[in-house]
Amino acid sequence: AQDTIKSFDKENFLRQIGGSLELFKMLFSVSSDIKIQISILEKIIKEKRSPDIKKQAHKIKGEALTMTFNRLADIAKTIECADVHDSKGIESSFQEMLAEWKIIEKIISDNLN
Repeated sequence: AQDTIKSFDKENFLRQIGGSLELFKMLFSVSSDIKIQISILEKIIKEKRSPDIKKQAHKIKGEALTMTFNRLADIAKTIECADVHDSKGIESSFQEMLAEWKIIEKIISDNLN
């Protein structure tokens, strides 16, 4: 299902913010907070703090949905809903998240320049 989900739904995002390119650039510049949240999730996963993994994944999912980073939100949801004992599955999804974030960083860079 993730193959059909866009990394970034620019049209929908612009519609949500009333088409303001100024606001678009400002929100994109602060979306770097997601990178911090992903780093926190990585630390939590390494420490195997299961309840915190779900909470942090939920937080990332919310921020990603706000920014219409739909594929990232979908990956975060997979981690949030994963069996806490499935550390391989969580790690695999986290690696997907890192790869998706690289795509998003390029999108951010392309849209801010």
